Amino acid sequence: MQFLTRGLGQAILRSPKAVETGKATVVVTQRNRSRQESFSTLPPSLDESRDNADYDNTSGTTNFKPVNLAYRALEYRGQERENPTKSPLIIHHSLYGRKENWNPISEIINRTTMRKIINVDARNHGESPHTKEMSLPLMTKDIVHLIKQTKISPDSVDLSKFSFMGYQSGGRIGMILALTQPQLVDKLIVVDTSVLVNEKCRERWMNLRRACFVLLDIENQLREAQGYERMNIASKAIENVIMDKKDRAHFLSSLISSGENSNNNDSSKLWRVNLGSYISNPDMMLQVPTLDNAVFEGQTLFINGDRSQYVSRDHSEAILKVFPNAEFAWIKDSGHLLHIDKPNEFCENIITFLEK
Repeated sequence: MQFLTRGLGQAILRSPKAVETGKATVVVTQRNRSRQESFSTLPPSLDESRDNADYDNTSGTTNFKPVNLAYRALEYRGQERENPTKSPLIIHHSLYGRKENWNPISEIINRTTMRKIINVDARNHGESPHTKEMSLPLMTKDIVHLIKQTKISPDSVDLSKFSFMGYQSGGRIGMILALTQPQLVDKLIVVDTSVLVNEKCRERWMNLRRACFVLLDIENQLREAQGYERMNIASKAIENVIMDKKDRAHFLSSLISSGENSNNNDSSKLWRVNLGSYISNPDMMLQVPTLDNAVFEGQTLFINGDRSQYVSRDHSEAILKVFPNAEFAWIKDSGHLLHIDKPNEFCENIITFLEK
């Protein structure tokens, strides 16, 4: 894997510059010199959405239609641009995350593998629509809808399958996708989550919901705060609920600063996530949906931090029953935020798996 590490550290430190345009955000990087731009597009309007009930065979979602997800796409590069042979990779963030969290990782994977990368905002996150309904099967249905839309897009390469990488709740969405729609999935990467839900997972979910209640109670105070004061007030309010500083910072990255709001069309918007939906769906993360003994026999990688509290090596037997061809990677000296703690090692494992 030595060839993969060359220049990875430098690549992570190079942040792309964004230039706002009327319809999209053009991300200006070295790639643009060869006319390979990437776009962060808002979802199509509701008028453009079609009836997609036939896309879904996941239980518990038949009464709800999918939403059009916002996404950022990095197009095929080099020889893959003219004659693509590799499946596009969809990257799905965790709860309270957004597509921008994965920009550095997606840039590296795109440059190294030359495959198309699509970072998505889940419903109730980032630029995607906010709805009262939110469940892992329903969020999986949104991904199926995105795949169907992408495959029929005029400028899209019609490959039969997509690869998928999901972090935490995004990993569970990826598992449901692979088990219910295996014909759509080439390779599956599950980041720091499992087919089992341990006590630490339950505790984390309850604490995140408690933090939502605390922050909703002080919304008026947060709206009146200026600059960094808003973030400081929010962090202080939940420091006894989410005690890990990195985890708290990740959670609060969805809080919009007063400076950002001054440039925002909706100056009343305080969050990039829909806190009300988390509170309205208390059981969402307390169990993995039952999938009638389904098995996915495709190539799968479970990658975890070796200090993770949410996945352990003891889970491997249960995982292999559902994903019999799964591989396991453990990143040394990293916890739940393994892609932030050890980005080089993380990218090495991901790229090696994708390029097999």
